[in-house]
Parts: sequence; C-alpha cells; structure tokens
Amino acid sequence: MRKFVKEIIILVVQSAVFYLVPLFGMTDNPMGMVLLIVLLTLGLSLILGAVSKEKIKYLYPVIISVLFIPSVFIYYNETALVHAIWYLVVSLVGFRASLGLPLKDALRYFTFIFIQFYSLYRILLLYRHHHRFLSEKLRKLLPVEDL
Repeated sequence: MRKFVKEIIILVVQSAVFYLVPLFGMTDNPMGMVLLIVLLTLGLSLILGAVSKEKIKYLYPVIISVLFIPSVFIYYNETALVHAIWYLVVSLVGFRASLGLPLKDALRYFTFIFIQFYSLYRILLLYRHHHRFLSEKLRKLLPVEDL
C-alpha cells in the first residue's frame, strides 16, 4: 500500500474535483464548471503519468471514468453519463502525453494548456455577454410588433 501513495493522493484529489467542484460551480456557470473539471482531469493525469512508476497507473483513465459515474446521479441527470467517456479520453490523452516526461515539463504543459483554455473561455463568455447586451439594445431601438 505504501508504494501506491502518489497514485492514491492523485485519486483523492480527482474525486474531490468530481464531487466538490459541482457544489460551488453548478448554479453560476455550468459550462465553466465542466471546463474546469476537464482541465483539472487533464492536469492530474499529466502529473500521474510523470510521477508514477507503478504499473497501476495504466488503469488510471478507466478508474477516473468509473469514479465520475456516481456523481452523475448525485448532481446531474442521466444525459451526463457521456461525460464519463470524455473524462476517459481526456485522462488517457494527458496520461499518454506525460509518459517519460519529468514532472517539471508535465506541469509546464498543463500550465500552457490551462492558460489557453481559460483565455478561450473568457473570450466566449465576453462574446456571449456582448451579444446579449447588443440584442437587448437592438430590441429597444427596433421594436417588433406581434403579428
């Protein structure tokens, strides 16, 4: 059991991501919450692939997708079961990308990816806000009568 300490710590953090992040991000911005969970899953899989030397690390993507399934019935509805496949693929990509990398490089890649996704998310959020604002202004300027 002592030889799996790194893997257990990463799995505990991942389960906290699946079960605690929806408590705080569900009402305000659900898409931001999903993006945050995906990015944290990618980052944790990058870290696991870089630091773990045990063979159990190859089961990590499957364990992650199975770990997500109970949270579907707690926070979401059955249509969110497809997210388990997303987390399987994301963790598999991150895990595979970090095999053989030192931890410093894996963290650097994760930081770069996180900044890129966060920038894209902020741009989309800003666009949605301006689109809503402009459409309200246009409705006031050009009233459309009901037929």
